[in-house]
Amino acid sequence: MISPHTPPGTKIVCINDKRAIAPIKKDAVYTVAEIVPVEKSPSKFHVVLVEIEIDQVWQAMTDARGFSLHRFRYLDLPQSLTDLLNAQPVKDAADLEESVF
Repeated sequence: MISPHTPPGTKIVCINDKRAIAPIKKDAVYTVAEIVPVEKSPSKFHVVLVEIEIDQVWQAMTDARGFSLHRFRYLDLPQSLTDLLNAQPVKDAADLEESVF
């Protein structure tokens, strides 16, 4: 599940397309437009997607502005980036202070 703090522009992957309010597809990649609060959702938030337009009539009849957060996960990083992040040593505060002087 993605976080309610996920910033716009983040790429996410659909992991649950069952009974969705609009035609999303499992394993498809989407872009976060915004995360919005929704009172009647179990997660209390919905994700609005750049690629999908929600029917205005449906929005008026329900509290749905997007899709439940549990329907998505974050896009995996390519292995090359994961290797690079793991190989690069993390600098602590002492290292940063030494490099300033």
